[in-house]
Amino acid sequence: MPTNNHQILAGKTILIAEDDPRNRRAIIQLFANWSPTTQILMALDGQQCLDIMAQRSVDLILLDWDMPRMNGLDLLQELQKEQYLPYKNIPIVVYTGAMTDSLHLAKALEYGAIDFLRKPAPPIELLARIKSILKQKEWQQQMKAAEAEVKALQLKQLQKDLQQSLLVLAHKNELLLELKAKIEDTSIQRQRLLREINQLIEAEDYWLPFLQQFQQMEPDYQQKLMQIAPDISPAELRLAVLIRADLDSKSIAQLLNISLHGVKKSRYRIRKKLDLETNDSLDKFLKNI
Repeated sequence: MPTNNHQILAGKTILIAEDDPRNRRAIIQLFANWSPTTQILMALDGQQCLDIMAQRSVDLILLDWDMPRMNGLDLLQELQKEQYLPYKNIPIVVYTGAMTDSLHLAKALEYGAIDFLRKPAPPIELLARIKSILKQKEWQQQMKAAEAEVKALQLKQLQKDLQQSLLVLAHKNELLLELKAKIEDTSIQRQRLLREINQLIEAEDYWLPFLQQFQQMEPDYQQKLMQIAPDISPAELRLAVLIRADLDSKSIAQLLNISLHGVKKSRYRIRKKLDLETNDSLDKFLKNI
């Protein structure tokens, strides 16, 4: 059989959950003829399917409905649990001769299957469905990678902008602090001037353009963070955004006009509110949200 039209199957691993030996042999023979480099793994029921997925990387699951111990629908329901989140992006095709009416189809799709084939499907149709699904998965991965690259470039530009802000801020504060030192011995008028200088030193508008750009790049980031830690304060949220932007503690202290010790204390409070373990990296956690 020609294989040049089946490159999408080359090197892929497909897990077949099927308890009927005749159907297993037929599927193995199908791939042996059309795509011999596709690796086929076999499970006799849903539980074996879970056991295999815990040990092997799988590109697609072809799932029978009627199986002992754990049937196809039970497996789909089990995979909805949080502990199986790493398997979320594995496409699952229900392939069954039982429970084939539209209500069962709707139930399978509701619990995470992305396609439904009735046995016995012509081999060419089975291959076409699998190829189409794998192509779509590959395209989605490429799109995700492209989006990640764009975000990385945007973040790099934001970091550059922040560094420019730091230079401006450092120069401004240097001048204001020199002026402040000259008028420590003040009259009432000078006291008013001193308050104005303090307001300038503590002004926050230098970083607001960055925040606006960050929100355009990651519109849901702060909302997601607040869902994880509902009691996070606005100041802590601002610090988390700057950590996400890959700024070091010294730069963050300059931008927020706080001490390095203040940054350290705020980082500790954020860790507590995120319920992170001692060995968990705050920076890594915030970057992966």
